[in-house]
Amino acid sequence: MDIPAVAPRCEDAPHFSLLFESGETMREQSRTGACLSRLVLSILFVAAMLGHIYIGTIGMEGAFEAMGEGTVDVNWAKEHHRLWLEDEMGRSSTKGARAQPAE
Repeated sequence: MDIPAVAPRCEDAPHFSLLFESGETMREQSRTGACLSRLVLSILFVAAMLGHIYIGTIGMEGAFEAMGEGTVDVNWAKEHHRLWLEDEMGRSSTKGARAQPAE
């Protein structure tokens, strides 16, 4: 089932008619152009998805282990997510200060 806003039917794209020979009817031209553009976009989307999976697993050292364990090395966090690390380090130092009784 196609969702018109995301994946229009091939015959609903008349603006692709300029790409093909004038011997074809407007409906044939638009159907061919829309299907061709859909094919190209689908291939690009799958390639981007596979690239994202690769980088998130074996393409970046330590990423796969971090997903399994739920933790990352401090040096890795400094390099990739400095603001998050600073926020987390601030929370842990604040928690430690509250946990100690006042003397």
